[in-house]
Amino acid sequence: MTVPHYELYLSLCLVVLVGTGLCTNDNDTTEFFPEVNIAKLGKVRGRVLTSHWSQRPIYSFQGIPYAVQPLGNLRFKAPRAAQPWSKTLDATAFKRRCPQVYDEDSTTEVLGSSSNILEDCLYLNVYTPMCYYCTLQIPKQNKSQAATQQKFPVIFYIHGGSFRVGSAHNMTPNYLLENNVVLVTIQYRLGCLGFLSLETDEIPGNMGFLDMLLALEWVHDHIRYFNGDKGSVTIVGQSAGGAAVTFFLTSPLVRDVCF
Repeated sequence: MTVPHYELYLSLCLVVLVGTGLCTNDNDTTEFFPEVNIAKLGKVRGRVLTSHWSQRPIYSFQGIPYAVQPLGNLRFKAPRAAQPWSKTLDATAFKRRCPQVYDEDSTTEVLGSSSNILEDCLYLNVYTPMCYYCTLQIPKQNKSQAATQQKFPVIFYIHGGSFRVGSAHNMTPNYLLENNVVLVTIQYRLGCLGFLSLETDEIPGNMGFLDMLLALEWVHDHIRYFNGDKGSVTIVGQSAGGAAVTFFLTSPLVRDVCF
C-alpha cells in the first residue's frame, strides 16, 4: 500500500517537534551573567552553569588573574600579586594554558590546541553554588537563596601533569558543586619556566610552587566575595598536584592563616 505524501510529511513534522522538545533544557541558566566587585581589584563578569545531577545553578568565574603576568624581566622570578583593573573583567571563559611541550597529535583532546599557549597564564577559576555579592541578573529560582550571606568550605585544586603539562581546565565543577562547596582551580608555570633553578638571583627556582602559594593567598584575601570561607580551605591535587600539597605542608613560606 502506498502512503500518501501528506501523511509522510505530517509524520516527519511530528518527529521534528518531539525531538525539539526532548532537546530543550528548562534548567539552562547560561543566559545569566553575574558580576562581582572584588574589593581592591575590580569587577568580574561570569556566567551560570548547572550541576550534573540536580541542575542547580553554579556561578562560574573563569580566568581571574591572581598575579602580574610573568613576562620579560619577571620571567623566572617569584610572582607578584595582580594589579587592579578599571573595566569589568570578562570571566566567562578559560584563559590560555601555561607554556608546555607535548605531542599535539596524541593529546590535543586533553590539553587543547598549542595555539593557546603563551606565558600570560597565571589565572584561576572560581565556582560557587551561591552568589551573595552578584549584582546582575540572579536567576529567579535562586534569588531567595542568594539573599543569605552563607559561607562554604573551599576546595583549592592543583592540576597534575608531572609539573610539565596540564591546566586549570582539567577540573570542572559540575559534580563537586552538587554539594555546598566553593571550587578554585589554578594555573602555575610549568617545565623550565616554573621549576628551573640555577641557584642564582636571576633564576632562583621553584617559581611554579611560588605561583601556587600566591594563588592560595589570593583565595585567603578574596574568596569571601564568592561565598567562600577563608578559614576552611582544603588543598587537593591530582598526580603532581597531589605531590605539590606536601609543599604547603612543609614550607615555612606558607602561613597557617591561609587555611
